[in-house]
Amino acid sequence: AAIALGAFFDVAANRNEDCGVQALVDSEEGVAIALAGSSQNLSDLAQLGTDVLGALDVNLPISIPGNGQFQANDNSGCGLVLVTSAEDFALAGVLGAETSGNENDGTLLFSDSDNIAAALAARVVASDNGVNGLDLSVFGDDAAVGLLADVNASNNGENGIDATLTGDIAAFLTLSTDALRPLASYFGEQYLGEPYELPGASFGPVVANGNGNNGIYSLVAGEDTAISAFLDTHASQNGSFGFDVTTVATDGTAVSAFLSSDFLYDIAGEIYD
Repeated sequence: AAIALGAFFDVAANRNEDCGVQALVDSEEGVAIALAGSSQNLSDLAQLGTDVLGALDVNLPISIPGNGQFQANDNSGCGLVLVTSAEDFALAGVLGAETSGNENDGTLLFSDSDNIAAALAARVVASDNGVNGLDLSVFGDDAAVGLLADVNASNNGENGIDATLTGDIAAFLTLSTDALRPLASYFGEQYLGEPYELPGASFGPVVANGNGNNGIYSLVAGEDTAISAFLDTHASQNGSFGFDVTTVATDGTAVSAFLSSDFLYDIAGEIYD
């Protein structure tokens, strides 16, 4: 199977007459992966991987030097556009980026596959754009998956977050990684002898406030299964809906949930106390 890869890290693409960064990664008979972001956030992820492996007594240090940033701001088109297409697996992902003040979308992720398609965005600030802050389109015949973690998409002209996912199985999740910090501390204390602190600074909740249309618009359509979940996600003072969410399964199960990590931890405390 053919593999097509694209990687765009520590890029400064500001004030261009069209898009800041636009990339198409295509593999007609295999896998297509497009990744963008900052080496600083990639380094934090590598440190987490090293720590997890160490806890499993696997000595495989993973080190990625760098303190760089990714910026695609104040462009006349979009800030960042990643498009992936593949037969087996397609992934468009961004880890650590600022894409604000663009006349079109801040960040646009498009992923299409005959089998599995996915789009991931973490540690992204996409605010003050003319259209959508973060636009996510995922189409996988077998499965379509979208994950947003630590995102601020506020004060955009249209939607803060605009997500469309379709497949036999379709799933969309937004969350703040801050919700995982108490859990990491607990497991560190239980299995490592001391609380474990996740690498990287605290980000806060997913925020989609003050947008001209919806804070978050999502359409999650699956044939067998459709799931959408919003954990520690805020959408306030928008021109239309805070959350405009459609989750539908034409021949199976559809589930949509709006959750607070404080509530979940309270329930867990009641169960285990």
